[in-house]
Amino acid sequence: MFGIGNTLPIFIIAYVVFFPVALNTAGGVRATDKVLVRAARTLGVGHRRILRYVILPGSLPSILTGVRLGATNAWLALIAAELVGAPAGLGFSIQWYGGILETPSMLAMIVMVSVFGLLTDIGFRLLQRKLTPWAVGLTVAA
Repeated sequence: MFGIGNTLPIFIIAYVVFFPVALNTAGGVRATDKVLVRAARTLGVGHRRILRYVILPGSLPSILTGVRLGATNAWLALIAAELVGAPAGLGFSIQWYGGILETPSMLAMIVMVSVFGLLTDIGFRLLQRKLTPWAVGLTVAA
């Protein structure tokens, strides 16, 4: 449907990232303390300010967890999509080196992908700790 090129990997990555982020966002919004929302309404706070100052901070740990999961899925999808239908990239290189029996180069590419994935996860963990210091240890996938 998308042919060979960059369109297929972009579509697959967007597809696999969307669901963890959307489901964690919805779960975080639903888990926001209803007492805080009612208290803000009682004090006359408008809907936009409730969203910005109550719901968003309350759901931010879950949203960031979804982003971390989405980033992990994105790396996996990137490699899989490049194995199938990309003219270049890390997955393509792994397959190409494997095809010409260049095992050391293939393993080097696999290690490089692993290091990039690890650095991505560490970066998102640091961002999560920086943006939500009150929520350390509250989320399941932290």
